[in-house]
Amino acid sequence: LDTIFNVTVFASDMAGDGTPRNEVGRTDAPQIPNAPTIVMAFYDVSANVITVMWQAPSPTASCTANIMNYIITVMDQNSPANITVSPDMTSVDISELASDGTSIVTNEQYTITVSASSEAGSSGPSAPVIVNNFILQSCVVTSPSVGTVNVSCDSSHQIQVTVTCTSCT
Repeated sequence: LDTIFNVTVFASDMAGDGTPRNEVGRTDAPQIPNAPTIVMAFYDVSANVITVMWQAPSPTASCTANIMNYIITVMDQNSPANITVSPDMTSVDISELASDGTSIVTNEQYTITVSASSEAGSSGPSAPVIVNNFILQSCVVTSPSVGTVNVSCDSSHQIQVTVTCTSCT
């Protein structure tokens, strides 16, 4: 149910009423929500799932949308998959990308966004987060002489680990 208020403001004193000012209106009609913020997304090797956690959008003076659901979009190299979850959720484990049972594939890169939906429409997507689920091949090192191990965080906030062996046999 839409509620619309219109108010006209004017001053009044003993000399009479002043000139009416511009009309001010407010509507409590459904609003499109702001985009959620992804807090964390990571790949769990042992369970073969991508876990995505987000923060609900903050209401603003112009938007107090009643969120009906969240849409998590997972994009691999082929096409996007949309997963819809209830408004009380702020995290989800993704093991399948489509109703046909397409599973998360190892050695793939996924781009993930979250949007919020109300009866007025959907927000824009959150800032995208990239999840890499590359599994390194294991090897047996009989002569463990690791030269250097470097851990760094690049400008897109992705952790990179580099291991340099001085000799591996």
